[in-house]
Amino acid sequence: MKPETAAAISKGKYIIIISGPVGEVESAMAKGVETAGDTAAAAHVIRNIHSGVLSALNRKIKAGRIEAVGIVETRDALPAVFAADAAA
Repeated sequence: MKPETAAAISKGKYIIIISGPVGEVESAMAKGVETAGDTAAAAHVIRNIHSGVLSALNRKIKAGRIEAVGIVETRDALPAVFAADAAA
C-alpha cells in the first residue's frame, strides 16, 4: 500500500488517496474508515483505475500543447476521482 495524496481540499475537508494491491488497499481503507468513524464523508476502492489519474491528481503530468480542458466540479472529492477515471 502506498500513500498517493493526503491534503486539505477545502475548509473542513481532507482527502487521502492510497494505491496498491486490491487486498491491501481494501484492508487499509477499512481501518481508515473505522478510525474516522462519523467524520468519514465518503470512501471507495476503485479497481483498475487508469494510470494517468493518480499522476494528474499528484500534478506529475507535464503538459505539452493543450487544445482543450474539461472541468467537472463536485461537492465532494470522491465523485471527482470517479469522474477523472471515467474520463481517462
